[in-house]
Amino acid sequence: MRQDEEEAIQECRRERLALRKEHVKETREKKLLGEKNKQHEKEERDKLRALDVQHQQELKHEKEKELKAKAKKLKFHKAEIVEKNCLKQREIEKLNKEETETKRVQIDRERVLQQREKEKSEKFTKKQVPKKILHEKLAAVKKQQAAEENQREKQKLSREVAEEDAKVAKRQKDKQEKRAAAEKSIATQRAEKEHENKQKDRVEKEESLDWLKKLKQSDRLSLEEKKQEVNRTRQKNIKYTEGLLSRIAEEQALSKQQEREEMYAARKREEEIAEEEEQFQQYMQWKGKDLSAAQKARHRILLNGEGVPGYFCRETDEPLPKLTNEPTRFTKRYRECNSLQQAMVDVKTFCLPPLPRTGFAVQYPNYSSKDAGEPLATKVNAGARRNPAVEEKIKLYREKDKFKLTNKESSRLTVDLRPTHFPTIKTSGVGPAGRRSPPTGVESALPPITTKNAPAVKFPSSRMVLGDHTSVAGERLPRLATAQTKQFRRMQQTITLL
Repeated sequence: MRQDEEEAIQECRRERLALRKEHVKETREKKLLGEKNKQHEKEERDKLRALDVQHQQELKHEKEKELKAKAKKLKFHKAEIVEKNCLKQREIEKLNKEETETKRVQIDRERVLQQREKEKSEKFTKKQVPKKILHEKLAAVKKQQAAEENQREKQKLSREVAEEDAKVAKRQKDKQEKRAAAEKSIATQRAEKEHENKQKDRVEKEESLDWLKKLKQSDRLSLEEKKQEVNRTRQKNIKYTEGLLSRIAEEQALSKQQEREEMYAARKREEEIAEEEEQFQQYMQWKGKDLSAAQKARHRILLNGEGVPGYFCRETDEPLPKLTNEPTRFTKRYRECNSLQQAMVDVKTFCLPPLPRTGFAVQYPNYSSKDAGEPLATKVNAGARRNPAVEEKIKLYREKDKFKLTNKESSRLTVDLRPTHFPTIKTSGVGPAGRRSPPTGVESALPPITTKNAPAVKFPSSRMVLGDHTSVAGERLPRLATAQTKQFRRMQQTITLL
């Protein structure tokens, strides 16, 4: 039965551990999924930011290219204007030079003509007087001829100058026409360029608007996906919570079933112990018939399960008051257990001593309940009577099926049938050194004692009546020996020798 209970407890612990591991695993997976979603969102934001930065850089490069093209065009235009001004200046200088050359030629011709006339007049004066008239006539004729020739030359020169002026005017007109055509072509080219730029700006604006629309649509889709993901996660959480609640309900039902089974097993063990006690009392009554009344009245000593003597009144068989009560004794032992330099004493099952020949009444060790830790009532012989308080406790326990006991010090023990958390470090057949295991279902109200290499151990409540300290398997646990326990051991050995 104990082995089945231990297996059930271990199975329950394994199931709880597996459930806890599964819960931790699901929590970790959920956390990893959230981190992946955050990383994905971060990558999308980085991509969109990179695309925006790239678009801004492209716009900046295009603006720089346009500025460079405008600067280059302005530079070429200025160079063209400078070149045209230089050509115009050179043509003006050429015309001025030609005009000065024409005036110089005309002046040279006039000077040559004057020199010829002077030479002719000098020659005429040198001739004879009779020839003067002839010469004068000839001079007049020549003068007339010279005048006519001069007039012809002047006409010819004026005609040449007019032709040259016409050519210059024609060239200037051609240049003006070419300049007007160039300005017109430049204006048309500028208008076409402005139209192209406007068209390009409109196309870019439309593309940017389309890109913004697509970006908004992608943001809307991503928000919808996030909402759907949140809804799916919420549904998963709801399903997980429902499953967890169902598992918790199943575990609670299983724990209640185990509690009922433990209570049933405890009642059954109590009945078996009561039957054994009844048989033992009958045996003691049969053996005690040979003892005389005087031998019975010499000593009234009662030994409990730990070998501690208790004293009773001769006339009424009532237990005499003790110097300490159970909570104070337990607190003292709890404080003494903190010293790790004390020796180890293995409290084994106490054997019954032989019947003494000296003739004094000895009440043998009490039997303690392994679940409640309360000493059970015993009978020494036919003349010994049960304590009314003990009978009242047993009656109350059997009526209400609850582990609640009342002693003379008004201390009350309430037993909780929840699983007790025992230390994990164990030896073969023996509990941890110097530790006391509480009864089944009783949790300690005192602070746990911890060491460097051992987990915390919970001691039973200080309100619990000290009795037989057993493990879940029903085995006695070792405790630390003190001066008081050594004295009790020596007293026990002395009584057994008597």
